[in-house]
Amino acid sequence: MSGADRIALIGAGNIGISWAIVFARGEYSVQLFDRCEQVLKGALHVMRERLLAMDRACLLNENVEDVLRRVTLARSMGDALDGADHVQESVIEDLEGVFNFV
Repeated sequence: MSGADRIALIGAGNIGISWAIVFARGEYSVQLFDRCEQVLKGALHVMRERLLAMDRACLLNENVEDVLRRVTLARSMGDALDGADHVQESVIEDLEGVFNFV
């Protein structure tokens, strides 16, 4: 991903949140989206808890809040994708609901 600086992550479950942490720790700007508003709203809290656990285990080389500042909750998939250099998909595989996702 040479030269990429804006990452769109679609899906804010466990895997999407994990990718958000990885990319944000790599100093990328992360746009996180999930079609379930409740999941999206809880994503930053879950990320903070995971980062704090990493910090307690001496696995972070920067402040938790600095990592979180690189993550933005996108209000729509279009907002997340706008200007993205890389798109990472981590959604539940639901063939019946896939057409309702977009």
